Amino acid sequence: MGKIIDKIYSANNTNELFEGNIFDVEENKLLNILKEDIYGRRFARYILYKLDYLYSEKDEKMIVPKTISVEHILPQNPKNDSQWRKDFTDIQIEENKHKIGNLVLISRRKNSSQENLDYNKKKEKYFQKNIGLFRNSLRILTLNETWTPKELEENQRNVIEALRKHYC
Repeated sequence: MGKIIDKIYSANNTNELFEGNIFDVEENKLLNILKEDIYGRRFARYILYKLDYLYSEKDEKMIVPKTISVEHILPQNPKNDSQWRKDFTDIQIEENKHKIGNLVLISRRKNSSQENLDYNKKKEKYFQKNIGLFRNSLRILTLNETWTPKELEENQRNVIEALRKHYC
C-alpha cells in the first residue's frame, strides 16, 4: 500500500501511474497485513475508504469530508467501569483494538465527541448526528446491537474477505 501511495504522488500522469506491476497484489501478503494491527499505518485510511466504497451502492456518489479520522469502535483505553471492560478482557482489548475489524471512518469533529463511550451510547450519538457518509460505519451500527469479541471477530473476518475478493 505504501508503494502504491508513493506511486500515486510521484506519477506525472495516469499512464505513468499504471506502468509496471505496482497494483499487483499477492493474496497471502495482503491477508497477513490485514490480520495485523493497521491503526496508525500509512494505508489505514485508504483501506477504510475502500471498505466504504465496497459497502456503498456503486452508482452512489461518495462524498468525502475534509476532516476525517479513524475511530476505534472498541476504544483504545476503555474506562474501568465501562461495559467494554465487562465484555472484553485486557488481552482481548490489546489484541483487537487496532485491527481493521474494529476501525471505521468518521468526521474528526464526531470522533473527538465519542471518546470512550460504551457501544450503545456511541451508536445512539452516531445515528442522532447522521453518519450516512461512511457506509462501513453505518453497516456495523445497523447490523450489531452489541459490540463484543464475537461481533468484532465476525466483522474482522467479513471485512478481510471483502477486501480479499476485491483485490485478489
